[in-house]
Amino acid sequence: MKKIFICIIPFILLSCSSNKCIKNYLKEELTSNSEKKIISVLTNRKLKTSNTLNIYIGRKKGNWNTQTKFFNQKDYDSLIEKHKNDTLSDYWKKNESEYLNFKSLIKYGEINKYRDSIKIIDDKFEVFNYHLSKPIFISNKKLALFSIKITKQPKSIIEDCIIIMKKEKGKWIFLEKAHSPVLN
Repeated sequence: MKKIFICIIPFILLSCSSNKCIKNYLKEELTSNSEKKIISVLTNRKLKTSNTLNIYIGRKKGNWNTQTKFFNQKDYDSLIEKHKNDTLSDYWKKNESEYLNFKSLIKYGEINKYRDSIKIIDDKFEVFNYHLSKPIFISNKKLALFSIKITKQPKSIIEDCIIIMKKEKGKWIFLEKAHSPVLN
């Protein structure tokens, strides 16, 4: 049992450290939401890496028009090659959701049930449903990209974008937000 425990600890620490850029970005937003009586929940199914890469390059109906000033073709080609087989859905775990400071981890497709249960308790609360990708790293792990989609009601998208963060002196610093060309 002790050997199993020792083997699991590095995976938990690695998972949390790779998500530190997301935690740093969301910290103020989730606190602000809470003060405004907005309940922030995380959908358990991660957004696919392809979503992040499509926004990163700025693809717009076949027009390769870059929307982020940090776009680098060499990094993009490397990411495409590295993630070309990422076709299966990946899921957030409860400990990752808690690490990112979300109130709840909701199964994909069950947000309406959750919203209804909140309205029964107190109809003054709003529920924002966060969909996040795992972070992907470029430029020798000095830049992190991740997708974030926030929905308010079924099919009501508040935001669909990627966040670009830079690691400086051991801390993740926000650089840029690039919105999905689908919403523009």
